[in-house]
Amino acid sequence: MGAGAVCREGMRIPPGSVVLGVPARVARAATPEITDRIRRTMESYLSLQAEYRAGKYPLIRT
Repeated sequence: MGAGAVCREGMRIPPGSVVLGVPARVARAATPEITDRIRRTMESYLSLQAEYRAGKYPLIRT
C-alpha cells in the first residue's frame, strides 16, 4: 500500500501487489527489491521507535 492510498469498500488486493492512488489501484507486482526495501524501512522505524522509547531523543517543551 502506498502512502495515502484509499481502498474502496470490498476491494480485493492480490498478495504481493503494489497498490497506489486515490482511489487505490493495483499498480504492479512487488519485486524482490521492493519487498526488501519495505523490510529494511520497517526495521529502521522499529529501531527508531526503540530509541525514542528509551529516551535517546527527549522532548523539548517550550
